[in-house]
Parts: sequence; C-alpha cells; structure tokens
Amino acid sequence: MQKTNELKSRINILAYYQIVGGAVGIIFLVWMIATTFPIQGLNILLYLFMAVFFGFSIYSGWLLVEKRIEIGLTLSKINQILQIFGVAFGGFAYEYVAGIALMPGIDLEDGANITFNFSLSKFELYFNSSKDFARVEFNLVAIYLVYFISKLQASIAIRKRLDV
Repeated sequence: MQKTNELKSRINILAYYQIVGGAVGIIFLVWMIATTFPIQGLNILLYLFMAVFFGFSIYSGWLLVEKRIEIGLTLSKINQILQIFGVAFGGFAYEYVAGIALMPGIDLEDGANITFNFSLSKFELYFNSSKDFARVEFNLVAIYLVYFISKLQASIAIRKRLDV
C-alpha cells in the first residue's frame, strides 16, 4: 500500500510540473504577444506553434491528474524528449523548455566555450535567421525526467503483471 501511495505521489508531482511548466510558457507567450504589437506575418504562426507545445505539456499533465496514467506518462515522456536538446547552427535554432532547464552546453560562436544556463519555460525557433551562432545544449532536468518517467512506467508494468 505504501508503494502504491508513493507511486501516486510521484505521478502527481510530475503531473503538476507538466501543467505549471506549460502554464508558465503560455503566460510568457501572452506577455510576448502583448509587448510586440503589431504582430506580423509568420510571427502569428510561430506564436500558434509555441502555444501548441506549451498546451501539449499542460495536456500531458492533465491526463495524469485525470488518472489516464499510461497515455499521460507516454505523452509526458515525449514532451520531455522534445526538451532535451537545444541547438543553434547558422540561421537555425531550436530550444523548448516547459518547466525548468539546467543546460550545460558548448557555444562555438567565439571559439569553443563551455556554457551552463538556467531557464524557465521558453520556446525558441529560428529559420534563416541573420544571427550567426553555433551552440549545443542539453537539458539535465529533461534528461532526468525521461529517466524518471521510464522508471514509473516500469513500476506500473510490473504491478500490472503481478495483479494478473
């Protein structure tokens, strides 16, 4: 019984982390839209894309709250996998965080510099940008959460086999 309560507690922590991370991202997005009037061209599409990513985080957490554990954990794992890497090269850049990020990386803009960044929910996506940069970052929090979710899924699978 204690193991079951511990498992439920861990799932709830993950659920609310996903929901809060996505909600903070949506709040930042609304603030960004409010401060960049008028919105032009492809920015509308980019903002919609950002809202989908943050909404996906909220939805993943909500499934866990609603006790739809298997699909909730699967979508939560996908959401975290999307957050593992931040890359920028030439005119392209991608970085997605819904929650907290601790990101060691390598910045190759002025030589090879080791970096370590902390970030809250954010989404960066550039195509054919005039920015000239090259960097790779790894989100340690997302890496841990993928591991954590995998362990939760394994625990649930074992419990199912024992109950049958």
